[in-house]
Amino acid sequence: MEGPLSKWTNMVHGWQYRWFKLDGDVLLYYTSRDKMNKSQQRGCMRLQGAVVGIDGENHSLFTVTVDGKTFHLQGRDERERNQWVKVLESAIRDCSGYNRRPKTKESPLESLSQKVTESEQYLDVIIDQVKELEAARDLASSENRKNIDAILASTNNLLRTVQHAIIFLKMARKKIDSNGNTSGSEEVGKIKESTATSPPSTLKLTEEIADGPTTHASTSSTPDSKDERALKNMKLHPVSYSRNNRNK
Repeated sequence: MEGPLSKWTNMVHGWQYRWFKLDGDVLLYYTSRDKMNKSQQRGCMRLQGAVVGIDGENHSLFTVTVDGKTFHLQGRDERERNQWVKVLESAIRDCSGYNRRPKTKESPLESLSQKVTESEQYLDVIIDQVKELEAARDLASSENRKNIDAILASTNNLLRTVQHAIIFLKMARKKIDSNGNTSGSEEVGKIKESTATSPPSTLKLTEEIADGPTTHASTSSTPDSKDERALKNMKLHPVSYSRNNRNK
């Protein structure tokens, strides 16, 4: 299911038009349908463990609460609100294992390919949040600007961690694919654990500026000599965007 909804944004303290799309166990949103067609994602909400709530007075409002964070959404009317609530509750039940049909066990190669795709999507989300932070920095006071600068520095560290994780995942996938077996399953398991990061943790960077910077653990592994050289040569360039390219 996909369609337009209004989302309450703390950054501007108001309702913002967003185009939402349900993708499995994640609710993605974009600034417009055109942005969705271009895969320019604004953010996402993880549905596993989420709770959907409705407003008793305003029949077009509903909320999605997950990981201690509440997203306020609004449909055009009660009918549209109820459609989204029904679909989201069904998706949440599926995430929890209810109504799920038994399926064949996923191979290590398929699992790694899925992890690579998810990690690349998370990287895009982080980059979008950097754009939003830079836009907020221009409007912030000198005191808040220092906090935002600290968060941007922390975000660069997070970007580096995600980039390293993607490289490790691709290395493991290539090893399994070339060997045609699961000899690297132990290494794969460690990589999957180190990259099990949920989207909401990145969204907090822009919506909780006053909390100050957070630290992120770096990912470590021992690649072969060729990949080790590639990692050493990889440099994370500071993320900077022109004002014309920022999402508003």
